[in-house]
Amino acid sequence: MLMIGGAIAVACEEKLINNPDDPDNGNSEASGPSVKVDIDGNFADWDQITTDVAGKDDYLAVVSASASDPISVIKTSSDALNVYFYAEILIEALPQNSICSEWGDSYNGTPEKGYKGDTNNDAVGEVFNLFFDPDGKEETGFFTYADGDEAAIPGLGCEQCSQNFMFFNPDLKKLCIAWNQTNVGITSLNGAPYDYNGDFFQEANWNVDGAVPQWGWQNFAGDGKGDNIAPKPENIASKVDGTKVRVEFAIEKADIVNLPDEATEYAWGVCFRNTSEYTQDIGPIRALYSK
Repeated sequence: MLMIGGAIAVACEEKLINNPDDPDNGNSEASGPSVKVDIDGNFADWDQITTDVAGKDDYLAVVSASASDPISVIKTSSDALNVYFYAEILIEALPQNSICSEWGDSYNGTPEKGYKGDTNNDAVGEVFNLFFDPDGKEETGFFTYADGDEAAIPGLGCEQCSQNFMFFNPDLKKLCIAWNQTNVGITSLNGAPYDYNGDFFQEANWNVDGAVPQWGWQNFAGDGKGDNIAPKPENIASKVDGTKVRVEFAIEKADIVNLPDEATEYAWGVCFRNTSEYTQDIGPIRALYSK
């Protein structure tokens, strides 16, 4: 299996990202990428971001795998207010479900209902995990979790994880998310506030004695940031294209936890989980922030 980098998904038809206070969307020659991205569901802007274009632009990243991999292509960009992601995901690799509702509000409240096929059951859990490293530093934050003591994505020190249960509705021919939630790791360690910008780097397992909480809601610390959802439903769009689905989404910088003011580079990775046939660990992928 070819190891690469990845993304996340759900359908939405309306115009999503529009920055009235930033008419250039942050994409000036001096501070941003050479291609402007809008989350509008037509994907023409992402088609301009090729491997060759990204190779000459530090604000862009493109990673490709084979057509048989669950995630065959990922791309990323940013502007002054958002970080943008794009992915092409094999429809066959997603749980197939015609009954499960979109945007359920409990951990297992909807995914276990109405599966078609004996491989799509509640054991699938969160199919798509987006791990985000806002300071771009391997030595801060956490390794992505894995079985045993080995990190799923070595070299990615993530401070934020967006868990998503994704499925494909074959009757509606639509990619959906039953639920997603954003976790940020610990807020304190052995009674002292945890400094994500310090030197502490935890090995693969997120469960550490004295850490509170091991997994916490994005707004657990009471800092007023976010609403436990990143990306938000209104910042996601998708489109079926043959045997794959094209997905674009944005995470607002205001919803990124522990983002240092001086951060210039971000890193991210994806753990895609469905069956043993469709498993993929991706990353770390790195690009520069727009200012």
